[in-house]
Amino acid sequence: MKKILIVTLSIITGFSACKKEENPIYTVTGVQPAETFIDHRDGKEYACIEIGDQIWMAENLAYIIPEPEIFGCRTFNEEYLSAKNITSRAGQQFIDSMNAAFGRNEIADPEGLEDSEKPSTKIANWTRAGNTFEEMNTQAEADQTFSPAIIQVMKRNQTIILLQVSQEHKKEADEANGNYSQQYGLLYSYEAALKAVPQEGGWRIPTDADWLKLEKQLGMSQEELNKKNEWRGDIQGIFLKEGEQGIGFNARFSGGKLYTPKYDSNSDNETFTRKGQNAYFWTAEKISEPDTTSLGMIRSVALFNDQILRTNTFLKNEDGHPVLFSVRLVKDKE
Repeated sequence: MKKILIVTLSIITGFSACKKEENPIYTVTGVQPAETFIDHRDGKEYACIEIGDQIWMAENLAYIIPEPEIFGCRTFNEEYLSAKNITSRAGQQFIDSMNAAFGRNEIADPEGLEDSEKPSTKIANWTRAGNTFEEMNTQAEADQTFSPAIIQVMKRNQTIILLQVSQEHKKEADEANGNYSQQYGLLYSYEAALKAVPQEGGWRIPTDADWLKLEKQLGMSQEELNKKNEWRGDIQGIFLKEGEQGIGFNARFSGGKLYTPKYDSNSDNETFTRKGQNAYFWTAEKISEPDTTSLGMIRSVALFNDQILRTNTFLKNEDGHPVLFSVRLVKDKE
């Protein structure tokens, strides 16, 4: 694991490989603009590019996953939204939603109970006391005055509120960050990246083989293609960047939320880094080490480097918070 740790740490320290003095000249063939893709889940339109026999998105994915637990889908510098943060922010909203359900007789308190013993009262008291939704559910399931119907409504309303609060939080964080997602897309954990793929259009998270095919199309030699955990090629990274020398892939230096061996949960946003300097992209590869550590494989291009990095990274920090990178999608040319 030492070797892997060193490789992972090199991601944080800045990819300081130097340009070669004499760069070869390539003529990249088989590249042309492709039809744009409209993601009907949110209406966002993505520019696309044809590279060989593949179609790649020419923009980073910016789809917000419509699930309550979307902490693996974040904008740059978005602070972790803990369970306590959520109930503190949404407490009265949850009380109001439950009171409304009781008021329209969707659910009912058992008859013959004192006010303090009624589920409706307990829900309000637990919420005002700062209990998380998970803690409330555990208490309700152990309390005989709570019918299965009441618990079901509790969980349904919590799911709705979790999604609303999470998306409001993300929007506020994005706006405070200069609307990062409009230029760079969103940052995803490995698991969230897989969930964020649209079902329509034949798109997928690119495998390592997909990236190798792209890099070969750009002129990377087989010897360089085979290298791992280092910068590879000579000027292939230039072709992926924005600018006159780029082919239209338009990699932007979006940074990421990187793995750190020492982690302070009170400074979660400090592990966001390298914006304006590096672009990081997930591949679909997931590697299981003998000690059960999960690793993912990524690609990176850097502002001051003409090559392309192919390396592994831990999927999570020591406290379980995920590392976060950009997502580009690919599909086979029909």
